[in-house]
This record gives sequence, C-alpha cells and structure tokens, in this order.
Amino acid sequence: MGNKRTTYDIIRDMLSLCKEGVMRTNLMIGAKISFDLLKKYLYLLNQWGLIEERGDRKLYLTPKGAVALNLLNKLDEFKKEVSRIEMTLNELLPMDSPVVENATLRRIKDLLESKGIPFQLTRKGIRLEGIEICEESSCNKKVFFFKTPRVIIGERFSIYANDKSISILENEKIEKLLQEVIEKR
Repeated sequence: MGNKRTTYDIIRDMLSLCKEGVMRTNLMIGAKISFDLLKKYLYLLNQWGLIEERGDRKLYLTPKGAVALNLLNKLDEFKKEVSRIEMTLNELLPMDSPVVENATLRRIKDLLESKGIPFQLTRKGIRLEGIEICEESSCNKKVFFFKTPRVIIGERFSIYANDKSISILENEKIEKLLQEVIEKR
C-alpha cells in the first residue's frame, strides 16, 4: 500500500466486506487492520447503526450502512476524478514557477533585493543562504524543529524555528529580525 488510508477508506473497506456477511476474523484480514483497530471500528459502526450481528455470528450491513457504503464509494470515485483532473491541469498549467503572494513574504523579497542579497524563489517561498522562508500554507507543518532555520509566515504572526528553539512573532517584528540578521552579514 503506497498511500496511507483514511478513516473513510477503512470504513468503506469494512462495510464492503459486510455486504454479504462476514466473520470478525475475516473482516480484520479483509480490511487489513489490526485487532485493536477492528475493535475500535466495530464499536463505531455498531454505534452508528451501520452494521449488525445476526444469529450466524456474521456481521451484515444495515440499510443505513448500505447508504453509507454507497456514499463512501461515490466519495472514493470523486477523489480519483479530482486526482485525474489535477494531473491534467498540472500538465496544462505548470505551477512550478515561484509565486510570492503573501504581503509579508513580498516585503521580505523586496528587502533582500534592495540589500543585494542573493536568494532563490521556490514554490514554497524564499530560500537564502542558511534560512528558508515560507508561507504557512506551503510549509511542512508536521515538523517543528528544522536543521535549516525556517520562518513560517502566517496572516498576522510568523514562527521562527531552528534546531533548538521556536519563536512566535508578529509579522512586522519578523521583518525587523530578518533585517537585523541581514545587516550583520
């Protein structure tokens, strides 16, 4: 499995297996989930009234479960269609060219240009020697401490993070901090 499955994917897989009736063990194996996840999802599916256990000890879809399965299948097809459309659009509209949209990021770019400091525009923001500057929407949000110092610019506040600390500053102050760092070079 290349992509991590979402909760919807797991529920869809489980409901699909329950269409004809399935034993718990076969449900766990067919849905490719652990026993702990099986218990969690069975509890939820029962609470939501999507499955029921009958006298033969098999789990079956309820009418509500059949509606949910139908919607989840439609959602999966919709996601695949969106992916196909995005691929086609990426071929037609190459978005690899750097774009500076954020006002604070634009001011930083202007500051660097006015000081004659070499930098590189990237899809995510600005990269200069020893620091990366990016918009909140395009930065890797899962990692807080970085080997390369990073400035993450939000609407009102920015975050400066390096491998030792994190600072949250108003955007005007992050620009002053960057100007001081640049002047020290």
